[in-house]
Parts: sequence; C-alpha cells; structure tokens
Amino acid sequence: MLLTSRAFRTSGKAPTPLLGIPVYFPAFHVEALVSPKQTEVSRDAAKYPAGELKGSVFPAFFHSPENSPSPVMANVDRAYNHVRQELAEVGLLSDGLYLDAVELVVSGDKSEGERGYVFEQVGHYAKWGYRPGVIYLPRDLPHQPRKPGMTLCDTIRHEYAHAWFFHDPSFFRDDWFVRTFGTSYSNCNATPYNTWRRILKRNPEYQAGKKRCRSERGQLRYFYGHLLSEFITDYATTNASEDFAETFMFFLKYRRSLDRFVNRPGVYRKLKSVERAVAVAGKRVKQLAERTYRSRTA
Repeated sequence: MLLTSRAFRTSGKAPTPLLGIPVYFPAFHVEALVSPKQTEVSRDAAKYPAGELKGSVFPAFFHSPENSPSPVMANVDRAYNHVRQELAEVGLLSDGLYLDAVELVVSGDKSEGERGYVFEQVGHYAKWGYRPGVIYLPRDLPHQPRKPGMTLCDTIRHEYAHAWFFHDPSFFRDDWFVRTFGTSYSNCNATPYNTWRRILKRNPEYQAGKKRCRSERGQLRYFYGHLLSEFITDYATTNASEDFAETFMFFLKYRRSLDRFVNRPGVYRKLKSVERAVAVAGKRVKQLAERTYRSRTA
C-alpha cells in the first residue's frame, strides 16, 4: 500500500485531490499507524541465517523470557532477507547500492486491515520516527492475507515496488511505465481500470458472450475472467501504482516461469515489461558495482 500524504479520512475508497497533491484514502484509521514503538529489522543482505542477522533490533513486546526474538520476528527476518536475495538475483540490489538502501520496520501498532505500507511523505508524523521510503509492517502481522496463497514474502515484495519508486522516481518517469500501466505512477485515480471497462463495454465479442450467460452470477464470473486477463489481482485495479506493485510482486515470485501467465494476455504483457525494466535497472546497478577509479596525483 502506498501512502502519498499524511492527511487521511477514516473511510472512503475514492481518490481525492488535496492541496494539489494526489491522495488515495485507504479505508482504515490513520491513528492506528502512529506509535513511538517501532522496531527496525536488520537490512543486511541474506548473508546471515535466520536468527543470526547482524544488527537486528527487537522491542520488548517481541522478546521471549530468554530475551530472544519471537518466532514472529524470526519469520519477518527470514522473509525480508529472502526477498532481498531475490532482488539481488535480478540485479536490483547490491551491497550498498540501489535497493540495498530500503529498510523494513515493524511498527508498534496493530493492523487495521493493512498488511504493509510505504510513506512518500510523513509530515508531522516524523516526530514518531516515521520516514519516507521505508517498508512498514504492523506488529501483529495479519494472519489472513489479502488473497489465499499470499505470504509475508508477497507483502514485502509488493512494498518493495513502492519503495523502489521512492528511491528512484526518475526511472518511473520513462515511457515504459505509462505504456505498460496506462498512466503515470503518481496518478492515484483508477484510470487504467476505468479505461479498460469502457473498452470492454464496447467490445461486441464480450457483449455477445455476456448475453449467453444465463444468470447474474454467470455474468459476474464471465466479467471477472476478463478482468484477470488484464490485471494480476483485483487489488491491481486500484490505480497504476498498485497495479505495478502487484505485478512486480508476481514477477519476483515467478520470475523463472512467467510463461505460466501466457493465457492471461494483459497480465503477461505487463510481467514481461516489468522484466525488461528490471533488466535495464539491474544493468545500471551492475555498472555502478563494477566501476573503478584511477588514482590521481595532486
């Protein structure tokens, strides 16, 4: 989940402009995100086995009587470093470079429905220690994922997509993003989904198939089948940034077997586009990692 401003409503699902800033209002209370209790999970690369992560810090409520990390925090460390290893494999992370800068923090607050979030702006909430570009997880780490089959690693993969934008926004201003997702990353309106709906309604083949459905439930199932041909999940219909984050999540998870999505043409096209974009960014990271400097004399 991407939070673009520190001004929220407690409910509402429609994007609303605020002082010229595009804002998407998630349906949960922002007060639940505010707490002085936070714990930063070590972001050392996957060099250390779970439970031996250098520099990991855990708050008191995550400590066992023996003053050791709870199984919950061990799972967070394991998932975090598993995703970091994936990012290193695709070239987006190298020691001290690029997405190695992204930290993960477990908040002191319980979830109000969100599984993770990245702030673009923190405003006066900075006094509680919140920082932009950091991945935050609720301390109770919801047991029920957004969809069956989603894991803690999936949540972290999704939030890494948002963190990537924060740390390198210029990369997302290139033409590849608009060509793939239909509008700019910062457009919080459901523009791609609305455009797709308009095109679908004008599609005579779709309309003919819809008429052949004998029940409302059948029509809904028919529509949903078309929806999942274009969007990797229903959450991806929210806006372009969430479409990208969901697509990136699936790309990392299934990067070695993307052809499994070939029967979902729109989804497959987006996955391959993300694959190409990752390759371009990874090449730049590799060049930085290999860069050497000649010694100079005064």
